[in-house]
Amino acid sequence: MAAIRVASPATRVRIFLQTEKYRAASTEDVNERALPMLEALVEADAEEIFHRVRGQYALALMGRKKDRSDAASSEGDWSKAQDQLTDAIRIRDMSREPNWREYELARAVCKIHLELEFNEKQEPNSIDRDLEQAKDAVPPERRKLIDKDDAVTTKDGRKVSAATAWADLTKPKPDGAP
Repeated sequence: MAAIRVASPATRVRIFLQTEKYRAASTEDVNERALPMLEALVEADAEEIFHRVRGQYALALMGRKKDRSDAASSEGDWSKAQDQLTDAIRIRDMSREPNWREYELARAVCKIHLELEFNEKQEPNSIDRDLEQAKDAVPPERRKLIDKDDAVTTKDGRKVSAATAWADLTKPKPDGAP
């Protein structure tokens, strides 16, 4: 990690591109091994120029194996990923770079997990806004990598994506329904 922090910008870009390519498989083991590299690259980008580093770091945190016996660590991963995505969105917007709406989808997924799994109250409008911005901009194959179909277990035992769980939770109830 120390070597990455002191590396030249060109070397850091090469390291990032190799790490991004490696992480494309997005398995739990790959995400775990990529985390130290991505964390060091984020720390090395003190000028906050490179949004993609933060986006990849967040996605690796989201894809990390969650230990059900260590809820605090899992909650910390979701929260840290959300913060990294907020930074990535800010940097992307400041640079006026188009696209990269995967960040909004990923941030919404983080917020949904924090709300549903850890009762950490999120602003519902911000979740809906993020989902809306990502709706037509993120291709289905990318959407499934970010928001897996079995990410959340509902009260009735179904395994669904976080966005589906959120839609089920927030859809209007018929008149008179509890």
